[in-house]
Amino acid sequence: MDAFDDNFDLAVVISNDSDLAWPILKVRQKFKKSVGVYKPERPAGYPSAVPRRDSKELKNNARWFRHIEVRHLIASQLPPTMTDATGTITKPSTW
Repeated sequence: MDAFDDNFDLAVVISNDSDLAWPILKVRQKFKKSVGVYKPERPAGYPSAVPRRDSKELKNNARWFRHIEVRHLIASQLPPTMTDATGTITKPSTW
């Protein structure tokens, strides 16, 4: 819908799901929008320590395809405890 309304210049899709390749291609072709893909190396709940293969369909249809590595996720985390005017917030230890 945002493509129809011309509400963005660049879309970023975080996925490795090849079902999204066709919609990405259509947004690029019909609306001339730039669409890139970031692939999580190991999505939440993925049982293996070995990353999944890259989706060839996404690679072929997105303007660019990049990986989100574990080091990127670690560097993006908030500290375990934060305090503001309303109190202290603590991240659950299981996270």
